[in-house]
Amino acid sequence: MALELASLPGVVSISDYVRAVDRFVRMHTRLIDEPEELLIDPRFAIDQIKERGYFFGDCDDTSLLIASLLTVVGIATRFKAISERADGSFGHVFVEFKHGETWKAIDSTLPFAVIYRGPYLVLEV
Repeated sequence: MALELASLPGVVSISDYVRAVDRFVRMHTRLIDEPEELLIDPRFAIDQIKERGYFFGDCDDTSLLIASLLTVVGIATRFKAISERADGSFGHVFVEFKHGETWKAIDSTLPFAVIYRGPYLVLEV
């Protein structure tokens, strides 16, 4: 799947590829709230997309898929978990990718250009 995205017309840079991944994940994800947290293996998500055109998941599932599609072509990624809850538990996760010396966010569950504020726990992949 990564090679297919990388070979799309107009994909000539890291930024182009990241945009293609973001578009792909947005188009092929049906976001759901999970009463019990489950992690969807990116290979399973890709299989579901190939079989029926989409997969069901939440922010951690889209983050795993994004990180996998970026990492497989050599782009460094890491996860950021955000806590905005009074008890300090984390309620959202998204991916950052390294572009040059800068880490940039990609989150296919939210509108474009979302700025995150608040305490983070950074986990490197």
